[in-house]
Amino acid sequence: MVFRLFVQPGEGKHWIVPKRHEPLAANATLQNSVIASTAIAAGYTSYARNFSKRLGYNNGQSIPGIFIRSSARAGIWCACVGAVANWYYHYSFTAPVVLLSGVEHTPYKIWERTEKYTVDDGFLAGAGLGLASALFLRRIPISWWAKFVGMGNLGAFTGVTASHAWFHYKGERQPSVAALEEWHKRRNLEFHWVYWNKLFMSKLSPAAQGYVILNGIFKSNSLPEEAYQTPEKFGIVGIADSPTSDESTTADGTTEQPEIPYTGYYTKPYDHAENLRNIDVQNTREKMADMEIEKKNLWKESEFILTEMVKRQYDYCHTTPTEEDERQRCQREIQILEISYNRIRLDADYLDRKLLLWEKSLKQKAAWASEADGGGKLEQWFPKITRVNPDTHDPTLSIQEVTKTRDQLVKDIANFQEQEKTATGTNKANIKQDLEDARTLLRAADRIVFELEKRAKLVEGTKSTEKTEEQSHREEVTTEKAVEKGKDEIKQVEGKGTEDVQKPVEKGKARPSNDMEPSKP
Repeated sequence: MVFRLFVQPGEGKHWIVPKRHEPLAANATLQNSVIASTAIAAGYTSYARNFSKRLGYNNGQSIPGIFIRSSARAGIWCACVGAVANWYYHYSFTAPVVLLSGVEHTPYKIWERTEKYTVDDGFLAGAGLGLASALFLRRIPISWWAKFVGMGNLGAFTGVTASHAWFHYKGERQPSVAALEEWHKRRNLEFHWVYWNKLFMSKLSPAAQGYVILNGIFKSNSLPEEAYQTPEKFGIVGIADSPTSDESTTADGTTEQPEIPYTGYYTKPYDHAENLRNIDVQNTREKMADMEIEKKNLWKESEFILTEMVKRQYDYCHTTPTEEDERQRCQREIQILEISYNRIRLDADYLDRKLLLWEKSLKQKAAWASEADGGGKLEQWFPKITRVNPDTHDPTLSIQEVTKTRDQLVKDIANFQEQEKTATGTNKANIKQDLEDARTLLRAADRIVFELEKRAKLVEGTKSTEKTEEQSHREEVTTEKAVEKGKDEIKQVEGKGTEDVQKPVEKGKARPSNDMEPSKP
């Protein structure tokens, strides 16, 4: 099904006609008439049970029959009264107010399709089941029209209450109710402005005038005067969406200034190629020279503020004031100087970063222009880099920073999805656009993290390979040194043996025998 029944004219276009978000019913008159008629039927049945003779039920009328028949009669009366009251309310009050404000007025709709199930769907389902169950009530001695109308009304009541309970259990009803309450707070201010527009009040019917006095005086009279000009400051406008109009007009006939167009939650990206083409080199160089002078002046001022802060810190530590007021004054002076120092340094650092980026863009513009002459290599696009080698650097900190941004984007997406459930009109379109931007940024962050992690693994593998090669080289050097040392020892031993053979034999001593040679006689 997924329907909204009896949609109010001008719904959501003006504060006076609130938008009832899904899953609430589009028009409260429908469910109120069903609930009221069922309550009246239940009360009448209870009274008839105790005083049946007084009401003329002498033939033993059954209690279910009385309840169904009274539900049918009360349902018809409540539906007629509710329809007339709803029509008169919009015809005599909301339509003139919306027309005076100059807001687009949407027509009355019997039904419209939605993307989610609503209480109106429960109303239709319950009414259908009630009508079907009336076919089996053959023993109850009441007319056929009372059976169908009464059971349809009771089924609709059951469907409405069951759907409210189900949506409350699912957690879908609470945000819609909160949004409707916020809208009603802001709606009370409209009654105040309508009340003080005496010319417009004189054109309303007496019933509409009394309705405005009731809501404009007794409900919004206790608000402060500032709340009528800036209701957002007092929390009167929160979840509810503002009416969808490019230019709104108040009830006193004065036209409000159009709102600043919404530019999005995130900063829009720019086309870097188009940006390079549009750079005015001469003008940019002049601005950079002025920024360089301003940066130097900020550095001087920051150092001066730093010296003043150090002097006061020195005086405070060496001559600590005894009085509490004097001590607080000295501490606050140091605090003010520290705040000023931080702000000046932030401004100087901002200019420093801006100069670096502008210089990079000028260098890229020149390199791009030289591509026609055979230049424009990748190395010419880089700014002056002295602290890092991009090919061997481990981007662990960069991965952590991009991951923080990615986690924040995940939270933003969840927040936008919750806001989209209760938003309407222009605000809903803006939230959808912000949600799409957040998802695009999240995909970009995921890709950057993937590439940086891949680079980190490659660098780690290269370092481990170099470490293994270095260790192998050290082992080879150690082995070669050990072999050379062994050779030297062997040579020393052989040298000693040769010396012993060539050495003349002294008298009285025999020549030492050689085991490798046969003994001579």
